Amino acid sequence: MSKYEDKLNNRRDFIKKAGLGMLVPAFLKHGLINQAHANSNLPRLVTIFFPDGSYMPNPTQDNGWWTVNGALRPLNSNVIGKYLTVPRGIQNGKFRGQDQHWSGCAGWLSASNPRTGSSSQLTCGRSMDQIIAHQMSNLPQSLSIGIGEREFSEHASTHGAGYLNSTSWRSANAPIKNLVGNRTVFDELFDGVSQGPRPDLTKLQPKAVVDHFLVQINQMKTQLINNDEKQRFDRYLTSVEEIEKKLDIVDPKPGACGAPARPNEHDLFAGRNPYMNYWRTMHDIVVAGFECDQTRVVNMMYDNGVGGIGPSPKNVRYGTKYQIHPAAHWANGDTPNRIQSQKDINLVHMNLVADLINKLESKNMMRDTIIMVGSCMSNGNEHDYRNLPLALISGHNRIKKGSIGRPNTPIKLSNVHKDIMSLFGIQNTAIGEGDNRSDSRASGILT
Repeated sequence: MSKYEDKLNNRRDFIKKAGLGMLVPAFLKHGLINQAHANSNLPRLVTIFFPDGSYMPNPTQDNGWWTVNGALRPLNSNVIGKYLTVPRGIQNGKFRGQDQHWSGCAGWLSASNPRTGSSSQLTCGRSMDQIIAHQMSNLPQSLSIGIGEREFSEHASTHGAGYLNSTSWRSANAPIKNLVGNRTVFDELFDGVSQGPRPDLTKLQPKAVVDHFLVQINQMKTQLINNDEKQRFDRYLTSVEEIEKKLDIVDPKPGACGAPARPNEHDLFAGRNPYMNYWRTMHDIVVAGFECDQTRVVNMMYDNGVGGIGPSPKNVRYGTKYQIHPAAHWANGDTPNRIQSQKDINLVHMNLVADLINKLESKNMMRDTIIMVGSCMSNGNEHDYRNLPLALISGHNRIKKGSIGRPNTPIKLSNVHKDIMSLFGIQNTAIGEGDNRSDSRASGILT
């Protein structure tokens, strides 16, 4: 039996088979000792980037297509009422005159300025997702998922193509390379999950599980530093006993942590709706990773920073006449079809976001998950960095709902980052540089 097939199917199996052999080490691993914030008290974060903006010809005057009746239409009324926040007037630009495709993509989560150069000389700034992931030092760094096709490589000698392929930066000189492929992402999340030999506890009575590991428990107690930690550990053991009692009475509903079956690899260039199928499977993997607490921070790029160049009679990803980049340059001839292509591509991306929301909601995870979806420009025809299309989707009780701000009142994207980081216990931490660096102003997204 493979390590992927040997997963525990429900809570009864988890408690009975794993017992404290797994639960006690988890007490340390998940930060219940010497950790200011247990993972269960922190939200999850998903950032989703798409290139070239939305159809917003006058971004400082109105919101164009980026409305609940336009690009955000795939989100149902329940999502819009319970979870949706649309900040207006968000800007992230003035990157020393650099092209907004490169600078805006690389700096979307860091508000830092990319330096021109080859792929071996990439420099930007540490991104919000990585600052948050570092706060959760007991978990891996955040997972950056690619679109599953070749990385964009145009103009590499001038700008550095890597700036178009990464929004996540571990440090100023370390962009995080996107993972490509459903199985690659699955293996990153679930490979190495401990499945070592354990005593067969399936026939033990509830309290016998705790008693079986009494020696191990006493050894662990010697590691605890103060009375507060010892009391917390005792409460933890008591909760295990209570869970065991309940499990002995009734089988729980499905849905407890267990790695799903390793997925088939979806080919983005074959079959019906290959792009959608690829990302729907990716969402399944991400939700399973959240459910098993393999990570709490995921960064996704639905396309690279340019999104393809040149017209296409049948775009394999989106089914539109034009790919994202030429569609966004709607003033370059054939304007009606270019505009329609851009609108339709926005709808494709937001349908994917709706798919992710539905899957998270089915697991009751939306209350403590923050989804941030957006782009590095508004009017792609002008590479405009003002009033960027941005949406926050979350059930978090500290995030305001509805439309916030005005198109003509600038708010730094870095201040949104700063306020999101505060929800993870990261207070008063500046992010970005130059004109884009966060300041003392609130973004307006928090109550």
